[in-house]
Amino acid sequence: MRERSVHDEVLDALAVSGLLEASLAVLLLRGEGRMEVHPLTIACAGLLRTYEIRLRHIRSMSSEHAHRLAEATAEFVSNLESHRPEAGQWLTIRGNDEVHFNIFRLESGPLLGCLPVVSQLDVSIERWNELWGSNA
Repeated sequence: MRERSVHDEVLDALAVSGLLEASLAVLLLRGEGRMEVHPLTIACAGLLRTYEIRLRHIRSMSSEHAHRLAEATAEFVSNLESHRPEAGQWLTIRGNDEVHFNIFRLESGPLLGCLPVVSQLDVSIERWNELWGSNA
């Protein structure tokens, strides 16, 4: 019997997760997307405060990207609160477009977050400002 790959496990977990951005992450991973598994294990309780602060900051912005990221981050914060004693790891799905997905998976398998992210290194300063609704 063939052992399931992490790729297949993540596809299946995304499909059943109900996370706001999961369907777009599935499309990317089934297409040209490449997945990177970050080996460091992180406690949910340790991430919670950081993402609560990020959520407040993102909610202060009015762009479409900020709104989209805020919704996914709020979902992630809620899930972290429900799983404080547990730990997990980050996965990143990258494609050829500007939006990638950072996914947090518990050691036990379920996904807690699927965040649509854009790296400042991947876009022009004009596009970055457009994404965040800033003129600077």
